[in-house]
Amino acid sequence: MYQTHKTRDYLIQALILYTVHRTWKRVYFDGVMPEAISQAFLEHEVVWTDQPTATYDTVILFQPTGSDEAILHRVRQARLFLAEGANLIVFGREIKGLLEEEAALVESVPTGEHLYVMADHITPDNLKDKVIWVKMKHELNLSEAPTDARLEPMAASQLEQLAGCYLAAFEASEPDEGLTMASSKDSIREALSSQEQPWIKSASLVAMKESELMAAVIVTRFEGSPLINQLITLPKYWRQGLGRSLLKGAIHQLKLEEESELILYVLLRNTAAKALYESLGFYEIGRGIA
Repeated sequence: MYQTHKTRDYLIQALILYTVHRTWKRVYFDGVMPEAISQAFLEHEVVWTDQPTATYDTVILFQPTGSDEAILHRVRQARLFLAEGANLIVFGREIKGLLEEEAALVESVPTGEHLYVMADHITPDNLKDKVIWVKMKHELNLSEAPTDARLEPMAASQLEQLAGCYLAAFEASEPDEGLTMASSKDSIREALSSQEQPWIKSASLVAMKESELMAAVIVTRFEGSPLINQLITLPKYWRQGLGRSLLKGAIHQLKLEEESELILYVLLRNTAAKALYESLGFYEIGRGIA
């Protein structure tokens, strides 16, 4: 993660994350390039130019100024320089609505997924809250075995309880997500049956209180490594150490199975969760844009 020194440089920080973490290598840059960006490009061998004489995988308009008409002209002009499937990023003033009105422009970007707009009203808080995720790693070097008697192996037959826990946890922490019981079941079912991210049943655990499922950790395999797919707790049992116990249990089981690492992703805004992971020995290995 590249750190810059001024609050306004969160915009620059976001741009570095977009380019470096998405491995874009040929960039047309329209604007005055800050030193922090040029340093990041140099280190990661990103080839950039301000001369529209070739094709690029990414076009960046950095802090465009002027009238709406002038800005749209620059956007259209930049789009002409791109090969099919390239990315267009506009960093700067609030022009998202302006661009959305340009249907032809948006439609000219394949699937509409490669038109990114970042506005210069971004602050440290809302960038932290909405944009950045952190990738963390544990080397499975905990020496102590879990002693929490509430932990039990997870079973696929617990789908209903797992979905209920998932829904309650997200309704309490992310009320704007609009989840339903049906969509929660789909998410849990996918975690337990995916071919792309196979469920590691032996390391997936639940914390029970009699017949009530209080919390759960679901571990799957992603890109060759075990991954914390879900760590969920019913809100009424928050701050009772269940997440810590479940993570210790998963780590212990993976160590017994001679795995070498455990990966997880967490939003940067979730400082409590990040602190928990760090206290257990997880450390940051990367960041990206959510």
